[in-house]
Amino acid sequence: MSRVYSLAYLTAAPLSPPDVVTLASKLGYGAVGVRALPAAPGGDFDPLIEDKTLLRETAARIRDTGVEVFDVEIVRIAADFSVEKFRPFLDVCGALGAKAVLVAGDDADEARLTASYAAFCAAAAEYGLSADLEFMPWTRIPDCRSALRIVEAAGCANGGVLVDSLHAGRSATTPDDIAAVPRSMLHYAQICDAPVPTPKTDEELIYTARCARLLPGEGGIDLKGIFGALPADLPISIEIPHHDAQMTYDKLKQFLKNSPERVPFTACVCATDPLAISAMQALQEHGLRIPEDVSVTGVNDEPMAALLSPSLSTPEVCSPHETASDMEMRLVSDKAAKARATDSGASASK
Repeated sequence: MSRVYSLAYLTAAPLSPPDVVTLASKLGYGAVGVRALPAAPGGDFDPLIEDKTLLRETAARIRDTGVEVFDVEIVRIAADFSVEKFRPFLDVCGALGAKAVLVAGDDADEARLTASYAAFCAAAAEYGLSADLEFMPWTRIPDCRSALRIVEAAGCANGGVLVDSLHAGRSATTPDDIAAVPRSMLHYAQICDAPVPTPKTDEELIYTARCARLLPGEGGIDLKGIFGALPADLPISIEIPHHDAQMTYDKLKQFLKNSPERVPFTACVCATDPLAISAMQALQEHGLRIPEDVSVTGVNDEPMAALLSPSLSTPEVCSPHETASDMEMRLVSDKAAKARATDSGASASK
């Protein structure tokens, strides 16, 4: 059985769900993740519950491309949890044919949290969904053992433990803890890398999780140990948001809010396409038109740039999907070739 790879919400944000599906199809992903509810009050999410047109467009794009929605975020279980509040969320999951729901635990009373989780599992089962409890070191479910204890106590067939390599690497979780989770309770996992050492504060942990993850191999998390403890055919969600784009969005939103002028500048030149995409989102949310009010330019003609409306001006610097190291090697090779040509010309003239 081949492994399913899913493009996570945070990796592709701020693209809309239909555009994420299209991007995933172009890049060879079999599935995507969407966020129908915010991770925190005021946080970003896809308004699929409120915007029925967006929901229909997303479903149509799924049919056209064959790319599935794997997981939908995020159900947070607090002390005042009520399953009925999440019925519209579950309806969206059903409409999109999703397979899993990401669940987080915030209730300090573990017995009540477990009961609430069991109630949600029962509701999710009506839609054919698994309810995957993600442990995060700053929540009431800080590590893998805690998540497994709650899922086992709930006793629901569709209950599961979600292993995110970031949280596994930054919590009191070992590969042995992960290996102890029964296969029936594992429906997918999330992969990324992160710098070491582990941050000391919750604020820093949250910041990395939402804005500063690294590509596998760029950080110091024991990915080999973590994924060696997981089944080889387990679906993997690629969740690698990086901070630069989020900072661009946040800083530009604040600048526009504080500016006495409605259009404080007429052009925005960004060093990369992700930065340009974030700038476009901030400008459009401020009510500015692109390019009529402000023109935006990125660099490198990345695949997601072609999906934007309006289109993004973006010259290609390296070939599509070429990594920074690939580009460096190409430039070194080009330089060496030019040096050899110069040497050959000099020898011929002697």
